[in-house]
Amino acid sequence: MNVLDPRYARFPYSSLANLTELLDAPAGKHGFVRVGADGHFYFEKGGRARFFGINVAGRSLFVDDATIDQVVDVFARAGLNMVRLHHFDDVYGVIDGDQSDSRHLHPDRLRALDYWIARLKERGIYTYLDLLDYRTFKTGDGVPNGEKLDRGAKPYACFDPRLIELQKEYATKLLKEHVNPFTHLSYADDPAVALVELCDENGLLIRRSQWRTLVSPYQEQLAARWNDFLRQRHGNTGTLRARWTNFRGEQALRPDESLERGTVELPAMELGELNDSPYAASVRSPVRKNEGALFAYEVQRQYFRAMKQHLRGLGVSVPLTAVVSNHQMPDLQSVADELDFVGNNYYQDHPSWPAGKDWKLPSYFHGDNPVANEDEFGFAPWVTLSRMAGKPLVVREWGYCWPNRYRSAGIVEATAYGLLQDLDALLLFTYGTEDSVNPVSYFDAHADPARWSLVGACATAFLRQDVSAARRSAEVCYSQVDTFYYFRYHSPLYRLAWVTRTQNRLYDDEWTTSSGLSIASGRSGTGRLLGAGRLLSAAGRSLDLADSARAPVPLSVATLALPTKESATRAVSFAGLLFGDGVRKTLQLWPPFDLAALRQRGCEPIGVSEQTGEAYGLYDPQTRSFAFNSLSAGNTLRLSLDALRKLYDAPVSHVSVDTRTFCSDTGELERHCAEGLLTVDAPRFQAVAGALKPAERQLSGLRVAGLSGPGVALALSLTSQPLQTTPDFLIRVATDARNEAQAVTQPGAGGTARGVVRSFGRAPVCTDGRPTDRPCRFRVGELGEINVYQSGGCYELVRLGGRWYWWSDTPGAGLQLPGFAGRVRARVHKLEGTSEVAVVTDGILRYPVTTTALSVPAESG
Repeated sequence: MNVLDPRYARFPYSSLANLTELLDAPAGKHGFVRVGADGHFYFEKGGRARFFGINVAGRSLFVDDATIDQVVDVFARAGLNMVRLHHFDDVYGVIDGDQSDSRHLHPDRLRALDYWIARLKERGIYTYLDLLDYRTFKTGDGVPNGEKLDRGAKPYACFDPRLIELQKEYATKLLKEHVNPFTHLSYADDPAVALVELCDENGLLIRRSQWRTLVSPYQEQLAARWNDFLRQRHGNTGTLRARWTNFRGEQALRPDESLERGTVELPAMELGELNDSPYAASVRSPVRKNEGALFAYEVQRQYFRAMKQHLRGLGVSVPLTAVVSNHQMPDLQSVADELDFVGNNYYQDHPSWPAGKDWKLPSYFHGDNPVANEDEFGFAPWVTLSRMAGKPLVVREWGYCWPNRYRSAGIVEATAYGLLQDLDALLLFTYGTEDSVNPVSYFDAHADPARWSLVGACATAFLRQDVSAARRSAEVCYSQVDTFYYFRYHSPLYRLAWVTRTQNRLYDDEWTTSSGLSIASGRSGTGRLLGAGRLLSAAGRSLDLADSARAPVPLSVATLALPTKESATRAVSFAGLLFGDGVRKTLQLWPPFDLAALRQRGCEPIGVSEQTGEAYGLYDPQTRSFAFNSLSAGNTLRLSLDALRKLYDAPVSHVSVDTRTFCSDTGELERHCAEGLLTVDAPRFQAVAGALKPAERQLSGLRVAGLSGPGVALALSLTSQPLQTTPDFLIRVATDARNEAQAVTQPGAGGTARGVVRSFGRAPVCTDGRPTDRPCRFRVGELGEINVYQSGGCYELVRLGGRWYWWSDTPGAGLQLPGFAGRVRARVHKLEGTSEVAVVTDGILRYPVTTTALSVPAESG
């Protein structure tokens, strides 16, 4: 019997149920992973390749074989089908730290990697392999000041020729020359090594704050390359000075800067708001930053291209990525243009520290309920900000961090929205193996019932695609100027990801839409977005990266050839689109459309001033498109939701923003932000997650009542049948968990705005479950009511193969099963592997101490 309680197992299992059914062992039997024409992963021999897995990082990789065997078994029984091996190139890893250079591999530690890959492969679990994570380069490598470059040599490794050659050499040794003694294959030749990452969170834009303070001689090298880049684009100082002049006549180049002398300074790459920095004679000038973004894009493309060509030459045929920033379009485009998939991260309530005291206590957290969050920093909006049309998207690190009390809800949230968005892989961060008894920590999920206890059910739901992918799609479209005009890229528009598939479309000057809703990013006045199903507007009007001219109306809107009037501030009335019927708003019309001309054309005006004959925007039924000459990001979101309803009858509108309730276009996900509650109602996977309340929640196959506080209650069918009819299923409840003697102050306690961690505490892990007289009530399908007499804590109930199985972390908790009354015989499964029979006479089972599970026949008697 699987042991689920972290108090009694070094590596607790995720579920009483064995969820290995979807693992098709051995990994690689269907050939190498490829990228299909639709921008998803496929196996070489056919079939979609989708992955739900976990990270094992750093020292946790370098453990004995018995530990690896045990952990791999735990992964397999949780249904995980991918493990990312991460941070193994640190000084304690596969690079021999005792050498004077970083060019020698450590045979014993390399063997540990081999053993992981082989054992994972045997169980049907694929490997995601990193190349450059924490490698410390040395002077002995022929790298000047190598030890001063810090782990991973960020951002030096993406532009210095010697560092790039060393990366190629390492890749050759690791992926091709070395042969795994357990599989008798090189990593390059093993289809179980499914994905390869060139570098981890590296690059010029993710390290933009370092551009002007790099270690010598790299500072001089980057500055020279910047001047070469400008010289190739502009030729000479005179031309550069003329081109770096805006429509007001302000010049960005200082008098003492010269291309001929190579003295044009690198920009200070601050990522702020549109036009929030001075233009004239400034290293923060918008045009200098815009060209800096283009420069970074070109440098990174050259690096990625060189590495990809080298790996392909070695015979590495699997999809490649490099992980840069998650939220900067030039960064993401450099990956999309050269590599095979996009990888990103998502962390909710990542710890923070005072300046200069990273990774030292005290640390701080905000404690917010993730499913109460509706903004662009929540899981679905943040993740889809990285999604590029035609490329698979892998969330290769994600986590909802301790000590946030709502982190269990995040596991369900990521799974549900990952499926809605049809993501290609979700890899939880992280799983620790080092210590015999570990307390709960920021990221490590293995001993945390609030996270790990949900992983098995969520992995199964993800790999079975239990939650439907979105029926419709929304593309945020960026012209070339939009992409490289360097101010913040995250916007409320990405909140569309709560309701429909969302991605980015980057194009040069013109794009014709083909399906779904295509939305102009509105970052500049450029770009001609043609076709049907468009939402056209612009907040910016620049026509080039220098802001040398501005468009009176956005170029996409100009293609409609509709007359306008003088810009003005007007009170306009709405009739249901953008705002409710009869709502009046005073808005800047920049410029307004001529109302009579719109009506003559057969367009539906949006935001009308009958008195002045003006309209804020329009809907054109001929092209099924919406157009505004100016529209804020918030109003673009509102109108986009209305457009999905008008064009595709999606169950959303601007009212979703007003009520803070977002329903997916499939109808399966409902996000009640005001309540802090997410409901998932798919045929085989149903859940309530977030701020649980005792009032009954009725889903199509699951009814829940009596729960309260932060947590999750979910039900998963263990057959192909829906929960309404399946004979086999599991119910899982997870709440919070803490360490013994931890010193954690929750936000708001004692007047603190932020939560504070002063001590991690120690094992054992506590969930504060307690027996109660008032039950929590569950009903799955038409089976009858299940009563659990427990408040808080964690528990699981499995109905499988004609028996009920019950685990609880709370001795004395009670269970009353449907159809059972009076005398009940139960088998008590003990920690030491034995079992005994217990009999109750009142129909209520009581959970004993030091027990792995209770089981009873599915039918009474």
